[in-house]
Amino acid sequence: MKILIAASNMVHINNFHRPYIEELKKRAAEKENDNIVLRSGDIHKELGLTSRMPTVCAAMRKAMSDGDAILHQTPSGNSSTLLINYSIK
Repeated sequence: MKILIAASNMVHINNFHRPYIEELKKRAAEKENDNIVLRSGDIHKELGLTSRMPTVCAAMRKAMSDGDAILHQTPSGNSSTLLINYSIK
């Protein structure tokens, strides 16, 4: 799934990241996985984004719930290497 967003819509870009993350979690649940590990750089690339890593990282954190864990994070918290383990309930 690739979502291309016009520059004029960048103000609301976070609204597109979170549904994408939720869709990935849903697919993992359908495959009966217990968890899914997502990397911010992969999401950024899959969505065809440029220079939007902070919004991707923010959306990933907002998609977290109890039982989820940040596996890797740089001091800035907004790098392409942010890694989050999402528990599939």
